[in-house]
Amino acid sequence: MRSVVINSLGEQFDWDCNHFSELTAAHFARLADLSVELVIFGSGTQLRFVQPAWVSPLMQRGIGMETMDTFAACRTFNILAGEGRKVAAALVIEV
Repeated sequence: MRSVVINSLGEQFDWDCNHFSELTAAHFARLADLSVELVIFGSGTQLRFVQPAWVSPLMQRGIGMETMDTFAACRTFNILAGEGRKVAAALVIEV
């Protein structure tokens, strides 16, 4: 299994990190290029928050971000995508 980003249209790409500690600002800058209103960030097996500055590119484009553990993020993404919302899930799958 690999960390992944998926949007409500089913488009996806690998997110190059195997653990929360491997995340960098560049991971979140890439999310700012998505055409979504909200990113659901799954931080792995437990709830952990990234440095606030890393979220700045999202905020500058009016994209919200909610943080939760990856299991909760998957559930939340499925609900919002099922409602037709423009949402993406950025999921850390820890190996």
